[in-house]
Amino acid sequence: MLPVPEAKSVVLKDPKDFRILGKRIGGVDNRAIVTGKPLFGIDVKLPGMLYAVYEKSPVFAGKVVSANLDAIKALPGVRDAFVIEGTNELRGLLPGVAIVADSTWAAFSVRNRLQVTWEEGKFANQSWAGFAAQAAELAKKQGATTLRKDGDVAAALAGATKTVEAAYSYPFISHANMEPQNCTAWFRDGALELWAPTQNPAVG
Repeated sequence: MLPVPEAKSVVLKDPKDFRILGKRIGGVDNRAIVTGKPLFGIDVKLPGMLYAVYEKSPVFAGKVVSANLDAIKALPGVRDAFVIEGTNELRGLLPGVAIVADSTWAAFSVRNRLQVTWEEGKFANQSWAGFAAQAAELAKKQGATTLRKDGDVAAALAGATKTVEAAYSYPFISHANMEPQNCTAWFRDGALELWAPTQNPAVG
């Protein structure tokens, strides 16, 4: 934490030197995005590339009991379909069914005809309302945690003309990304090369 400088020591930039303020600055990729130019992760094309989709349980860590794999494999453009046992690790590959096809269209279309029976397990009855209730109970038991304390908040509130109290929360929501979740992987010469639309490529 840096100390607050003396006001007279702070030199403000002269408005005549502003290069950004007061000007309309658009995103460098805006035109390409709205005109559908190939700049997304899903636009990657490699020699002999196949396309795969993955169907997970609607319930976290739900396992596959059965799936109409034979019917899926018989459809045009499908190379294979199989069950992956997966793991219960949140950052791992969860159980599901993979479909490998000759094109994105074939893969996406065929997934709509996939029929899976799931063993939903212990997480089937979880809900956002349940999590919110658990959080409220936990807050009552543990109380608040002070990370930093400046001044006397209790005294300031006691002497205030008006006070406002509010609690904020947000539910599970879609990240609303601009393209389908995807990744292209190319294994060659003992190494795996990846193309992925990610905000954090260094993790892993």
